[in-house]
Amino acid sequence: MAARRSPRNQQLARIHIAQRALGVEDVPYRDLVERVAGVRSSGKADTSGRNAVIAELGRVRLKRERVATAKSAVVGASVGASARAAAAPLQAVLEASGRTWEEAAQLARRQFHTRLEWLRPDQLAWLASALAVGTR
Repeated sequence: MAARRSPRNQQLARIHIAQRALGVEDVPYRDLVERVAGVRSSGKADTSGRNAVIAELGRVRLKRERVATAKSAVVGASVGASARAAAAPLQAVLEASGRTWEEAAQLARRQFHTRLEWLRPDQLAWLASALAVGTR
């Protein structure tokens, strides 16, 4: 029968698994541990410090997931039907010209100083016409 790991070792395992899963290098990881637990090594932290590090790594993971979800969202995926209808001409222009959504997003940032996902229908129409003129 396998020996049961101590709670300390279980916490340390969770911390190091999360560190590897997030791809956090050693120096930023140690900075995080010092900021949260007051020591440079999670092995030297007490139980509450290790729990705080686990919670912080979980918060970082959730923050990264939210950012990744927002970046991967397609225009109109989470908005109403009117916005999806306004984005349809832009989609058609992008497909016809062989341009990418990233190029459209860059133009939106330059022209409107905002994200592509946040453009109003009239701004989406302007963007579609500007990209269409650029392909002729």
